[in-house]
This record gives sequence, structure tokens and C-alpha cells, in this order.
Amino acid sequence: MDELRHRIERQIAQASDPIKAAEYRAQRVFAQARHGEFKLAEREIVELRSRFGDGNHPRVSILILIAEGLILYFRDLSRKSIERIHLASALSEALQIKDLAATANSWLAHLYYNFDLYEKLSKSITDTLVLAENSAHDWIPRISIVIADTLQLSGKWDEADRWYHVAHRYSIQQGDRLTLGAIIFNRLAAGLSKVRADYAAKCIDKTDLRRWTTEAGSAEHFHLGLSMHALPDLLTLCNARAAFLEDHYELAVEQYTLILSAENSKLCGLNSSLISSEIVLCKLLRGRYQPSETELKGLSLNACDDLPADDRMVYHANLLEIQRRVKPQQVSAPLQFAYSTSRDAYLSSKHQLLAQIEGIGPALENFMSILDHR
Repeated sequence: MDELRHRIERQIAQASDPIKAAEYRAQRVFAQARHGEFKLAEREIVELRSRFGDGNHPRVSILILIAEGLILYFRDLSRKSIERIHLASALSEALQIKDLAATANSWLAHLYYNFDLYEKLSKSITDTLVLAENSAHDWIPRISIVIADTLQLSGKWDEADRWYHVAHRYSIQQGDRLTLGAIIFNRLAAGLSKVRADYAAKCIDKTDLRRWTTEAGSAEHFHLGLSMHALPDLLTLCNARAAFLEDHYELAVEQYTLILSAENSKLCGLNSSLISSEIVLCKLLRGRYQPSETELKGLSLNACDDLPADDRMVYHANLLEIQRRVKPQQVSAPLQFAYSTSRDAYLSSKHQLLAQIEGIGPALENFMSILDHR
């Protein structure tokens, strides 16, 4: 157990006021959800709601909403998590509870980032940062990670590193090893997502990518060292993508197959069709492989239409490359059009994200200045 969780346990034990103890217990649920201890977290929420769910204890009610949202996200990657934390944000702001407003908004930004809602993401970031001088700062590592991830996904590597450093510094101050692990993992996941998509969009060459394997190993070591059970398949996905980008197709197939066989594609934010296309492509690139008609028929053109632009584009790029290798004379015009369309959508989303992050640049610099003078 890290220092943060020890501190929360002490605060619960030493609290003479049951309302204050309930606040600390809700904060313990935050850690449990992030750690993957979902049964413990759910039992705690049931108990808190039974005793403090009458609306007469606003701080506890808001913390319960945030905790419920985190359980929904870390357990299932559910979009319903946004509803719970958005409600917590609205209540905090209506009641002028600034520290909880900042906490809720920082987690809301995290969700908007992960669900590709970029306009809402930039607003949540600015809504959080304006509270910098007026509330407790336990949310600083979280919002800093979101800012860093957004910058990294925008290709602003150096600026991203500045914000990862801020998140690292404040995580150490708070004794929060889970967030230290998230810094390692998020940097890896955001970087690999961007590089994999850019490769599919033919924006980069597959060179100088050795660091991704190294970082994937570091993230896995940290994840296992903490005995974390939240979103483990995302780490497997990172390992698969790193292996693919380094031409280690056998390893990539093994990692992708682990996700597919466990029926956990959705927990990676993907679907089984995209994972299957990655497996077929890796086998073809590995050589001496001919996919069956059944495998090819299972990769329908529209199977990934409900995924974000980057993953949809990767899927169409995979199908196009598979067809070129299997039936080079029969590459269909609809598939070529689908790839061109999804690639345009991906490049447009990149520009949109970049525009959003540049639009809040002054707010970021002001916040960084505040931190530098603390």
C-alpha cells in the first residue's frame, strides 16, 4: 500500500466526525477503483449511500458521484462514467465547493480525453485550472497527466514532457504511486496510439521506435509491482502495438490473441474486428501464411464504424494491406474509398485536437507560472 492510501486509512481511523470519515472513505474508493479492487469499492459505495445518500451531506454526495464514475470507467470503460462525474462537477460548482469542483473537473477532463471529446476536454481543463489559486491541489497530478497526454497525442513531445514532470513531482509529494504508474502508462499508451495511427495513415516511417518496447517493459514492471488489476488489457494492447512497430509480429500476434481470447477488446476501447485484423495482418507480415476465406469474410468493411477516427482508420488500413497481399488484383474501390475517408477524418481530428490545445495555451502557461511560484 502506498503512502497516499496509508494516509487515507489513518484519516478514516482518526476522524471523530462520521461525515468527515465518510469523505475519506469515498476517497478510499477512488484508490480502490484505480487499483482494480472493484468489489471492495462497490461495497463501500453501497454503505456510504445507505448512510449519507439523503442529500443532506453535499460533500459526501459529490464524492460518491465521482467514486461511482471512476468505478464505471476503470471497470468497464463505460461512457456512463461521464454522466456521474459531470453531475458531481455541476453540483460542486453550483454549491461553490471549489476543491471538489477541481477534482471532478480534472477527472472529467480525463474521461473526455479518453473518449475523444476534444472540445469538452479543453473546457474541462480550463474549468479546472481557473480554480488553481482557490482550492486544495490534490488534483494537480491528474489534470497535469491529462494535459501531458493531450500534448503528446498532438505531437508536442517536449511540452508533454514538461507536464509529465509536473505530474511526477506532485505525485511524489502526495505519495501517490498509482499516479506515478499512470504517468508511465499514459505516456506509453498515448505515444503508441499516435505512432500506430500515424503509421497507418502513412504520416511516418516505421523507424527509430525502439523506445516503445523499452517503455512498454517499464510500464508492465510498474503495473505488476503495484499488483494493479484495473485495465490490464490496455497494457497488453501497448505490448502488442510496440511489438508490431518493431516488426516482432509473432509477439504481436500473441499479445493480440490474449485480448481476443479473453473477449476483452472492448476494455481496450476497441472491438474484436479491429483486433482480428491486426492478427491477420501480423501473420501475413510474418510470412508463409494464407488467411482462410472465413477469416477474410469476418473482416467486414463497416465493422469498426462505431470506433474513434484513429482506430477506424487503422482498421481500414489493415484491410487494405491484407487485400493487397492476398489478392493484389482484387483490391476493391469501396475499401480504398473507406480508407481514404477514414484517413481524412483522422487527420482532421488531429488538427482539431491541436487547435483545442493551442487555444488553451495561455491558460496552461498561467497555471505553470502559478506552480513555478509555489
